[in-house]
Amino acid sequence: MAEYQQPSRTCPECGVTFSCSANRQCWCMEMPAVLPLDSSSNAGACYCRRCLSKRVAAQLEQLIASKTS
Repeated sequence: MAEYQQPSRTCPECGVTFSCSANRQCWCMEMPAVLPLDSSSNAGACYCRRCLSKRVAAQLEQLIASKTS
């Protein structure tokens, strides 16, 4: 029986290659649901854990700033 291999993706932010399970078991589903992160052309792209974490943090900061100003 052939072993299932997760598809590899390339992060549009830093260029690193990573595995993506592309389902609810993917590590990215553990991230806060603050999508869309932005309206750039890469808004629907898969980001590596480090870059997605940075993008989520930036979006959370913007949300907090908009609620406190």
